[in-house]
Amino acid sequence: MFRCPACGSSGHVRTSEYISENVKKSWYVCASKDCMRAYTTLESYEKMLTEKVFNDEKIIRTECRSKKNERGKTVYKK
Repeated sequence: MFRCPACGSSGHVRTSEYISENVKKSWYVCASKDCMRAYTTLESYEKMLTEKVFNDEKIIRTECRSKKNERGKTVYKK
C-alpha cells in the first residue's frame, strides 16, 4: 500500500506489471472520496535481510541478521 501523494490517504492498487525482474510498476486510486486521484508507483528490490543456513541434519532454516535497540525495536544490519 502506498499513500496518496496528494492527500495522504491510503490507496488501492488497480493493476501492476513487472518492468524488470526486480522492479514493479503499480497503478493506484486514492481511497478518499474527496480526492479519488489516480497515481503510479515503482517498487524495487533493495537487499536480502536473511540468509539460508544449513544445519547438521540438512534442514534449511533462516537466520535473521538483526538486533533490538534500546527501545526494543528491530534494527537490521547492512
